[in-house]
This record gives sequence, structure tokens and C-alpha cells, in this order.
Amino acid sequence: MLRLFHEFFAKIGVHTDTVYISTFQRYSFCTCVLSLTNVLGVTSPETIVILRSISHIESLYLSRSSNKLNEVVGQAFSGGIRALPGSSEGVNVARMVSNELDAARFDPLLVKAIAKVASSSVNMMLSRAESLVSLYIF
Repeated sequence: MLRLFHEFFAKIGVHTDTVYISTFQRYSFCTCVLSLTNVLGVTSPETIVILRSISHIESLYLSRSSNKLNEVVGQAFSGGIRALPGSSEGVNVARMVSNELDAARFDPLLVKAIAKVASSSVNMMLSRAESLVSLYIF
């Protein structure tokens, strides 16, 4: 549904002075669409409700994706200092990142948002690994 709105407003943008670019995502997507509807004079309450609902759905999707990725990273380091993560845990994290990116591949803005979430999860994994390495060095 979000992809259909993106395509629809991109086609409308050709006929107006407002340009839809790929930097808009989540709540700013809703702002961009509202500005387009203001330019066209089509601001109906239904349009606003639909766009806000879609942005909330996308926000929920991103938070669930973040939770999944953080859970996999947490499981990789659940053994603590006694059971260090191995290659199978790394493969599990990589597989989960790949699956999340693959699930969002139909929408370039959603892929970008998922990539940011995945980046933060990988950074969390890196900081945990660095703390374990510093314990073994000292």
C-alpha cells in the first residue's frame, strides 16, 4: 500500500511544482504527501487519516524489525564470556539482516530505513565483541 502511494504521488509530482525525492521516509513521507495535497487542493480528512495510518504501520514494522535484529545479536552473545559467539552466530545475524532487507526490497525508502536499523544492530554487535576482546587482552 505504501509503495502504491509512493508511485501515485510521484506521478502527481510530475504535474505540480512539488518534487518528490527519495529522502522522505516514515513521518516525513506523510509531510511530503500532505504538502502535495495542499498544492493540489485535495486535503481531505480521509487522505490525512490514511497517510498517518500508513506511517504508523511503517513505524511499527521498523520497530519489529529492529527488535528481531537486536534479539539475534543478543542470542549471539547470550553465553557471556564463557561461551563466545562463533561463526554460526555470525551467520545467523547475517542471515537475519539479509532476510529483513530482502523483505523490504519492493520499497527503496523502506530498504533504506531497514538498512539504518541493521546498521545500528551490527554496531551493537561490534561494541559487544570489542568489549569481549578487551576482557581477553587484559
